[in-house]
Amino acid sequence: MTQTVATTRRLPMIPRALAAWGDLRGAMRAELAERPGDGRLLGYLIVALLINWASAIPLNIKAAGGDASDVIGMGFVANVFMAPLLFYALAALLLWCGRVFGGKAGFYEHRLALFWGFLVATPVVVLANAAQNLLGGVVIIPITSDLINAITSDQLIGFAKGLLTLFVLGTCMAETNGAKPLWRGVGQVLLPSAVVITVSAMVRLL
Repeated sequence: MTQTVATTRRLPMIPRALAAWGDLRGAMRAELAERPGDGRLLGYLIVALLINWASAIPLNIKAAGGDASDVIGMGFVANVFMAPLLFYALAALLLWCGRVFGGKAGFYEHRLALFWGFLVATPVVVLANAAQNLLGGVVIIPITSDLINAITSDQLIGFAKGLLTLFVLGTCMAETNGAKPLWRGVGQVLLPSAVVITVSAMVRLL
């Protein structure tokens, strides 16, 4: 293991996640080699959820018409108690998707890759939320059609946020499953989305 990776591992949680941007695959390899316990994995997830939630509070208050108490109270409960359960379920789904793309990693490795990758992607979410709060959905490209009237800053920022988060999670999944090509990791992350969309469409047809 290189001195750089060893030094990165000794950093506290958030600085280590920020340093991971210098070498996403190397940071993921270091986490896999260290094999942190489930308590630390849950810590990765909870810290990421709370930071992302806190950065989105101004946007959510604005969307709720200024009712801060409900936004903060319900948001905290959802992120601390409900969201982790959904992430554990998502990790199980990613395990199945990993098998589709030839991966051999187990449930623990997929939990680690998902929770760690989500923590590493947190700065992207925070910056995107700050940009959306500042720009306030200004029109970037005016369009007049039956499908769309304009492309706004919120849409462009949301697309960039999703793309960068997908890149981070795809890289982590690819490395977790044996240094696979990036497209396999990205496909592994995208496949659950396709499953959810398909199931939702079928439910609406019933």
